[in-house]
Amino acid sequence: MNILIAIIVLIVLYICLNKIYRKYWNRGLNVELSFDTSVLTEGEMGHITEIISNDNFLPIPALWIKFGVERALIFKDIDNVTMSDKCYKNDIFSILLYQRITKKLTFTASKRGYYNVNRIDVVASDLMLSDSLVTSVPCDTTLIVYPRLTDYKDIEIPFNRIMGEVISKRRIYADPFEFSRIRPYMQGDNPKDINWKATSKTGVFQTNVHEYTSGQEIIFLFNPDSDRLLKDEDLTEEGIRIIATLSTLFTAQRINVSFYTNAHDILSGQPSSAKPGYGKSHCEEIYRTLARLDLDADREEFVPFASKLLANRILNEESAIVLVSSAKDAKTCEFFDSLHTGNNSSAFWILPLRSRDLTDSIPKSDRILHWEVKL
Repeated sequence: MNILIAIIVLIVLYICLNKIYRKYWNRGLNVELSFDTSVLTEGEMGHITEIISNDNFLPIPALWIKFGVERALIFKDIDNVTMSDKCYKNDIFSILLYQRITKKLTFTASKRGYYNVNRIDVVASDLMLSDSLVTSVPCDTTLIVYPRLTDYKDIEIPFNRIMGEVISKRRIYADPFEFSRIRPYMQGDNPKDINWKATSKTGVFQTNVHEYTSGQEIIFLFNPDSDRLLKDEDLTEEGIRIIATLSTLFTAQRINVSFYTNAHDILSGQPSSAKPGYGKSHCEEIYRTLARLDLDADREEFVPFASKLLANRILNEESAIVLVSSAKDAKTCEFFDSLHTGNNSSAFWILPLRSRDLTDSIPKSDRILHWEVKL
């Protein structure tokens, strides 16, 4: 009889606990996940922080936290990692009542891109480990991975080749938005530049002196299309790194840099671009633009896209167009010939290639710069 009563009590207790857990298990349970930084450069290490807090009177003996990221983020600890369309991390915790757990996950950003975690799947067990309780937690944490820069010794020849030509056509203009210093007013200075506050303090006319900028613009045209039977992603990504590196060098020389491509921005879904500009902040904008390129989305072919783009632009003799394209098909060659002969600007083609591609059949010109990719 006593045994029967004990069994009945246990059954009732189990049913009650099961109902309590089903109703209250996730009250006060908070799961947070975030990248420790919003920006990394390709090849750098980063961290994801998981924070689980249980402000509840119910302990959870087994709690699974699962989320997915792109495969290009490679975790240092591969335990509980499943690879499929994404890289899925599935960690298990045991958390007591009113306890907080923090865990850091280390990863390497192996590829430039825009990474987002928008959902965390949570699976908990009841006290008897007999039932699974499931929910999803919204999450909004993002990481932008900039393309890494190439070594200067590798980029020096293309940079000097392009820079040498643009310098020969260079004209210098005062930049009204870049302040340099204040000095006494001299004959020939623009009266609009008089600094009246400084003049009133000194009793002598003082004038603002501005930094100088070039009227030139380097226009990068990036062709992500492939003319190969099997697409060579390394060539495309190297082209992106070349643009990032040259943009850094040209903007440091106070030369305006713009960027256009038929590849879409992963957020807007529109062809990606960066308007002309220079300086550190503009260079960051170029990096972000390159990081967010979605090379898998459907897009218009490059040559028709770029032809329409340039038809709507006025190119002056100080501009330089730099085509970065690993595709070397007839359409691309004809397009480059039209760039070189059809406007007043200078035109160069940086052509990423494999060593096996260095044959007599590749396009050759003093304005086509071959870039051997050794990845």
